[in-house]
Amino acid sequence: MLTHGKIPTDRDQLLSLSAVGDYMADAVLAFAYGENVAVVDVNVCRVIGRVFGLEWEGEARRKPVFKKILKELLPRGRAKEFNWAIIDHASFSCLHKEPLCLKCPLNRICEYAKARGIGQKSQ
Repeated sequence: MLTHGKIPTDRDQLLSLSAVGDYMADAVLAFAYGENVAVVDVNVCRVIGRVFGLEWEGEARRKPVFKKILKELLPRGRAKEFNWAIIDHASFSCLHKEPLCLKCPLNRICEYAKARGIGQKSQ
């Protein structure tokens, strides 16, 4: 609910607003209020899914395993930077159709890159 034009700082109150779902609530909490929460969308799931060898297509963002992994990786007090980094990485390197695995800084730990024979190579 909006009170005097203020956006709620509570997740449950955010979710009670029309057209606000998990992604938007978490994005507001992380980016606007600096809360230590992970923002999970299909692009973030693609990065996490590829790195950890998980199925990421379809409704993966709704699977608890992605939220769990991101919560464990989330550096305390750095949620905003962490979320932007993964979102940017998905946009510029870990692309949907043609990922740039050879240039990716995660290719040595990425299951997807390893499966493509890239992770073991020196750069």
